[in-house]
Amino acid sequence: MSFIVNGRVRLIATTEDGAMVPVRTLDAGDFLGSTALTREPVTSGAYAIDEVTVLQIEREDIEQLVSRKPLLLQEIGRTIEERDDDVRRALAAARG
Repeated sequence: MSFIVNGRVRLIATTEDGAMVPVRTLDAGDFLGSTALTREPVTSGAYAIDEVTVLQIEREDIEQLVSRKPLLLQEIGRTIEERDDDVRRALAAARG
């Protein structure tokens, strides 16, 4: 997982015809790559909007952390659900 230390990252979804649709912007304190922990398929992409610094933490280390802090795992799961909902809404809006 990657935690944004500074900068901004744009999450995007790709339509069936290959168009990129903006989903949301992540800022310092947000994270990427949570699906590596849950091993769920990735539903969005990301790119830096400006210069970005991230802290990367290996999946095994995150697994150890969430095993000691179950509320953290719940928060990560909630974030995944929110982002999946955002992707669905962005794609639906792009379809018209």
